[in-house]
Amino acid sequence: MAGGFGDRLARGVTFWGTVGAVMTALKLKEQHDNYSSLPGDEEGFNHGPVALQNPNLDEEAADGASLLDTSLPNGRPKRQRKAVCCTCFGLRCGICAFWKAFGIVLLLFLGYQAIRLAIWAAKPKPTGLEGMPEFGTSLGCADAKFLFNGTKMDIHIPVGSHKDDHSLDVRGGAMGTIILAQGSPDLTEVRYELTLRSDAPSLFKDVVLDYPAPDEMEDNMRSSRLQLSTPGLLGLGCMRFDMTIYLPVNLRTLHVQAHALSQIKFDENSNFDLEKLSVSMYKLDQRSMLLPTEGMHAENMKLQITRGWLVGSVTAGDEVSLMTQNGDAVLNVHVHPAPSSAEPPSPVRLLTSTGAGRTDVVWASHAVGLPHRPIDATHHMSMGGEAYLTYKDAGYNGTVDLTAKSFTATGLQAVFEKEGLLPYVGSRAGVDRMLVKAQGWVGLYF
Repeated sequence: MAGGFGDRLARGVTFWGTVGAVMTALKLKEQHDNYSSLPGDEEGFNHGPVALQNPNLDEEAADGASLLDTSLPNGRPKRQRKAVCCTCFGLRCGICAFWKAFGIVLLLFLGYQAIRLAIWAAKPKPTGLEGMPEFGTSLGCADAKFLFNGTKMDIHIPVGSHKDDHSLDVRGGAMGTIILAQGSPDLTEVRYELTLRSDAPSLFKDVVLDYPAPDEMEDNMRSSRLQLSTPGLLGLGCMRFDMTIYLPVNLRTLHVQAHALSQIKFDENSNFDLEKLSVSMYKLDQRSMLLPTEGMHAENMKLQITRGWLVGSVTAGDEVSLMTQNGDAVLNVHVHPAPSSAEPPSPVRLLTSTGAGRTDVVWASHAVGLPHRPIDATHHMSMGGEAYLTYKDAGYNGTVDLTAKSFTATGLQAVFEKEGLLPYVGSRAGVDRMLVKAQGWVGLYF
């Protein structure tokens, strides 16, 4: 409430109102000084209302007596009034007082604005990641002492025989972490290290942990899939899962679906090479996190989150899709184009479809010595969230089809050309293409 009162007070103090107040203060001070400088009775002769004795004695008088001077002296000299330009609160305000007050207030306002500018310059620029939770520790329930099956589980699931694939599905009221890591060179199955804990062991009776046995996989009876289902209502209790998934080199396709509150990250020290990767997170919780790393390589990659944080780096093979359009998740991703063995290099396709949350996409430069891969980028912002699209190091050369409620652009040429001609960077005949459609503000930086 105090801050609100201060804001209202600051808005109520205007420049000219302050000038008037200062002029009034100066006039009051001037009058006070004038009254204080009036002469006293002892400052000289002939200044009182009546002089009872003539100081000029008639030396020729025989008796040397002085005659009584009964003449009244002139009154106090009249003071000339200064020129008046206006009246402030019933007081006469001179021209000099006006300009003096104007100068004082102007200096005060300039000093105030200079201080505000210095504070603004020293304040860190918002990145959009303010308030981002810490992986793992922000979930809680880490100290629950009861473990499902009484121990940490080590699970091995064969890779699908037809598509070299595997999938994970997590549902229910439990929350937890999922870490994707590179398996050992001799690993041929998907390996899980899984801990499921709770402070209420009675909740374990409703847990479903389902995955195929090796013989079921050999007979093609079941697909390569692990499903963890926990009670939807936990009451006053809590339940948490923590799993690390080690991916074998023979895995080509991976699907992860998290309907439960999850925080998913790729191990920073691992390198993966997949044909297809899909991670979808549906929980409407601000603590949801999806943290990709540059070491995660996939020819076709789709990362989707509804609410929370999609933050990190991706290596783009052929196509990358980053989706937050169904909610207000924050998207902050650096895109690194993978080298292309084709001649000429094949294009890189990037699709971002975002919602009400902030979007930051940075296209990183190619590795030194590698040829430029054509960029085919599409950015849709469907719910008014701000978008910052940075292609300064991309070597972008081509057209930009831009439709937005408002935008800021650097390096973009011919923005307001006649209809039918698209803005461009470098040359309209360049190999790169970009489509931007936004219901809110977009920042484009080339």
